[in-house]
Amino acid sequence: MIKGFVRSPVKIIALLVIGAFAGALLSNANGGANAAVTQAAAAGQTAAFATVLDVNCTYLASFSSDYAKILDVGTFTTQSADSIVDVTFNGRISVESFQPSVFGARFELRVDNLPTTNGRARAGFRSTETGSSYDGIPVSAKGIFTGLGAGTHTVSIWVAGTQFGGGTNAAVNPNCWDGDSVIVMEFRPFWAAFLPATLRN
Repeated sequence: MIKGFVRSPVKIIALLVIGAFAGALLSNANGGANAAVTQAAAAGQTAAFATVLDVNCTYLASFSSDYAKILDVGTFTTQSADSIVDVTFNGRISVESFQPSVFGARFELRVDNLPTTNGRARAGFRSTETGSSYDGIPVSAKGIFTGLGAGTHTVSIWVAGTQFGGGTNAAVNPNCWDGDSVIVMEFRPFWAAFLPATLRN
């Protein structure tokens, strides 16, 4: 088993790379655990990038059970096509009124007008919460986006009612407070951020 594995040049290289990185992590008790991160930083290989977007107060006059865009929040730029992007909305949402038999609405985070393919990125607003339509309710919605490609991307927020219909005046950041935001975190893959620095040494 060992001889068969060692015969492959690709597997030998993989072992050397893994060994080099493990050695950097375990080298000494006085900071050796941060060696690989230090090497990556010195070589300019940033592992994570953050973008903070302000969310303007925006109302959608009417909506149905099909998703409709409320607003484009803003843009961010990814450094790698293989990055994992974490998008988080923290703020308030509201709906003024619902059609009969509609139990609520779903507010959804999207990137480039598309929902995440990794679970959901939503916050709910129940029909019983319409009494606070001008103030809204505080929510947090998070989504993990992959396969976006390197370049500029746009974050947007959409809304849809339940399967029975929609409502009126769906709002993000109602009353226009300046506390709502979307935080975008891009995490570059391990091989892009750390291995280049490790292989240079």
